[in-house]
Amino acid sequence: MYALYIDESGDSGRYDANDVTKQSSTKHFTLAGIIVQDRAIGPINAHVQNLIRRYFNPASLDDKFKLHYYPLTKGRPPYDQLSPKEGARLASDMFDIIRTSKCALLSVTINLENYFEKRYPLEDPKAYAMVLMLERFQDFLKLNKSGGSVIYERFNKRERKKIKKTVAALHGRLVIKHYKEIYGMLGNIRNGDPAKEHYWSLRIFSRM
Repeated sequence: MYALYIDESGDSGRYDANDVTKQSSTKHFTLAGIIVQDRAIGPINAHVQNLIRRYFNPASLDDKFKLHYYPLTKGRPPYDQLSPKEGARLASDMFDIIRTSKCALLSVTINLENYFEKRYPLEDPKAYAMVLMLERFQDFLKLNKSGGSVIYERFNKRERKKIKKTVAALHGRLVIKHYKEIYGMLGNIRNGDPAKEHYWSLRIFSRM
């Protein structure tokens, strides 16, 4: 069994009813995912927690603290407590955890300017990126003859509805190999905090 943890970077922008796009704060929107075997989730989480304790005093951190690369590079709290060398070493140590964990990485990046010029207003760029991400995960599960689950922190009812509309809009215009599976799995994507989810609470959405 595998779990796909998804996070996003950038601002996907918004459409109004007249097919006019509001200004996005970023040129690109990215969804990134990491695929991990269920049995590896516990050990990886333990390594990350040990890393946090190595560089910070846990008592001084917010309960919602997560390791993020961007605020680290900008020296924002609590990373401002670290020297430049310590910050670089922390990033290197985190990348080492990923490198040695035998995980698989997925990424979908959309150039928003090009996207808004070519797509219909129904196809929200974040939703479209999710469709592509899920299709790739389905390919991975089929290749490994396994089932899996998805955890996406921002996947609330509103986001779920947008993606269903996007899948419906794409059907018939694009060849999506796993159209039925992608549409069916949307209800099983867990809207949770990837930093706190554990493998024993994940739901299976597909077994190829």
